[in-house]
Amino acid sequence: MLTKSCLQMKKFLTFILITSLLTTTYLSFSQEDEDFGFSPSFSVQVYDEQNILYQYPWTGGINNAQINQIDLNNDDLEDIVLYDSHSNKLHCFIYDRKLHNYSYSPQYADYFPEIEGWINLIDYDRDGQKDIFTYNTGGIIVYKNTGKNHPEFELVVYPFIKSLYGNFETNVLVTNVDYPIIEDMDNDNDLDLVVFWGLGSYMQLHKNMSQERYGHSDSLVFELYSDCWGDIAESEESNTLNFDACNNKERYLNSEKQERHTGSTMLAWDINKDGNKDLILGDIDYPNFAVLINDNTSLNADFNTQINNFPSDEKPIELFSFPLMKPIDYDLDNDDDFVVSSFDPSFNKSRFENNIHLYKNNDNTYTLIDSAFLSGEMLDFSAGSKPIIYDLNKDGLSDLLVGNFGYLDEAFYENGFLKTKYVSMIAYLENVGDKTNPVFQLKNKNLGMLSKLKLEHIHPTISDIDDDGTDELLIGTTTGRMLLFEIASPDEIKLIDNNYLSVGVGYATPQFFDLNKDGKIDIVSGAKDGKLKYFENRGTKKEPQFTLVNENLGNVNVTNQNVYYFGHSSPCFFDYKGQTKLFCGAYDGYYNYYVVNNEDLNEDFTLIHDNYLFLHNGIFGSPAVKDLNADGYPELISGNYCGGLNFYFGKKPNPVMTSELKSKQLFDLYPNPSTGSIILKKNAYKSTDYLIKIYNPAGQLIIEKLMSSNEQNMRININKSGVYFVVVSDKSSVIETKKLIVYSTP
Repeated sequence: MLTKSCLQMKKFLTFILITSLLTTTYLSFSQEDEDFGFSPSFSVQVYDEQNILYQYPWTGGINNAQINQIDLNNDDLEDIVLYDSHSNKLHCFIYDRKLHNYSYSPQYADYFPEIEGWINLIDYDRDGQKDIFTYNTGGIIVYKNTGKNHPEFELVVYPFIKSLYGNFETNVLVTNVDYPIIEDMDNDNDLDLVVFWGLGSYMQLHKNMSQERYGHSDSLVFELYSDCWGDIAESEESNTLNFDACNNKERYLNSEKQERHTGSTMLAWDINKDGNKDLILGDIDYPNFAVLINDNTSLNADFNTQINNFPSDEKPIELFSFPLMKPIDYDLDNDDDFVVSSFDPSFNKSRFENNIHLYKNNDNTYTLIDSAFLSGEMLDFSAGSKPIIYDLNKDGLSDLLVGNFGYLDEAFYENGFLKTKYVSMIAYLENVGDKTNPVFQLKNKNLGMLSKLKLEHIHPTISDIDDDGTDELLIGTTTGRMLLFEIASPDEIKLIDNNYLSVGVGYATPQFFDLNKDGKIDIVSGAKDGKLKYFENRGTKKEPQFTLVNENLGNVNVTNQNVYYFGHSSPCFFDYKGQTKLFCGAYDGYYNYYVVNNEDLNEDFTLIHDNYLFLHNGIFGSPAVKDLNADGYPELISGNYCGGLNFYFGKKPNPVMTSELKSKQLFDLYPNPSTGSIILKKNAYKSTDYLIKIYNPAGQLIIEKLMSSNEQNMRININKSGVYFVVVSDKSSVIETKKLIVYSTP
């Protein structure tokens, strides 16, 4: 019979064996394939054209902002969470009491679940902590905030909020292009809902019955109170509003011209301070709000007056397209200020710069004080940033140039639909630091006045291709056409050929690079189809002649059919330790990492990782790679469709990182170590169910859960201190193993 001490020794040895096996696995991959890692940096200084330092230059840019306030760090001060629907990314800003300003604090975003479409932070159970209401297919899901020192969220309503429609209960229909009203409309201290009816025109009010049924506010039980709230209807063909509309509702329902509701932003706010909530309504394809004054109670609203020029006739709100208004107290002076931003989910109908308008409240008079709130402190080049690293001024330091999809140039209506036109530019940021410490200053946002050409989707590359001491600039465009310029100086750029080359399928993303190592510059271009086109230089150093020799170079295709039909490849070749490497950006925002055999360019490139380090900053990923601090490791500057940039310092990979890459690193586990409440977060979309098993050091299975394909996060609770092993499996095999440490607090 085994004694107690023997059993304890057996468990200890089992623990040592498991730990040893895992450690051996980690170390066995520590130097294989990977020569460097990346670490995000927000400290590299960047100055604007007036020599003023940007506060948060490397945040990736903003297209469609939704701004909410919440106390992130438990200091009793409201901070800001900004959600961008184009990148599906949360940006967190902590309010600094001393400086009366906000500091960028990306680490707090890890405490939030995956968000899609829209987010509204509001305290539904009146516990003093704001909860999450957000979109899920068919309606609204809710996360309860259970955190103490920082937010932590528990999914409490899934798959959607339901309401009692007469004798049957069904979901409250909200789309991902709606921003519904979630407010206490009857002053009973629980939250009600106002949404558009699924076929449009009329609004529904769903009354929360939590107080009536249970005497408290912490339930979300709804009944349809009104199917024609406010006695108004929106036109089927425009944003025109019809008053006294409820009497005509049956006629509309029987009409053959019924159309599905296409999206609205809604805000219930007491504009005239009479104690009743008025309505502020934004609509898709329109740049302004309809502001409706309520002549009755909030619950039984009756709108008869419309203000077209809010907040004033002299300076009304106008923001293309589909504006969203959110009340915030940005300076924490207990006055309701507000922000206006674009809510349009489309990628070609918005103003992507100067698109977060902050209005200050002065005795209920609202004044625009900032047209680029928060985003003005970022490097943001409208939409679709395309960075390259090149020493443009020949001072021995690598500068930064950024092409883009375009700035809004024109907005007009054609047959009742909004049409927009954009013009692309190249921004030039000079490196004014030194060889070990890059510092950038924006010198010119429209290099060479290229905006005059009225092009979209400029992707630049620069080199001296004819060895005459003067650089050439090649730019790809939406059509696939490439234009060639000569750069006499940063202030003098001359067009040589407006149809130099073409990739045929559109969205050319060229790079000058000596791929076959014959001493002559070649051209490789990405394209809409996700492949690479190789134009070999078959001329001489002095007289280059580029010939298309391979339309599917390296058999590279970065198209991810789970995300989009087209790949939109964006290559960045570079040499590292005697080998040619390739980072290739894609529409899905991930980076594919390859090793290239220069001696046989007809063979497939060796794919090392299809989601390198799971770096992701939004769709249309566009990489620029070069060693900027002379430490032997390349830096990465990443562009994306939100128009900004993210900076990563190169570094030596640590063993754990490399091992997790080998197992595809689909999941993050945090916080780790933990006091017992842990979140398992899926890093990338996969249409797969996963089995999660957790073992203690004795090898005993203590937790087994199924993580379905539509779940992004799973909460795990362990009450006993110790070292645990989390094993993630799909249908066929174990795909990832993580070590978890749980400790008790004193």
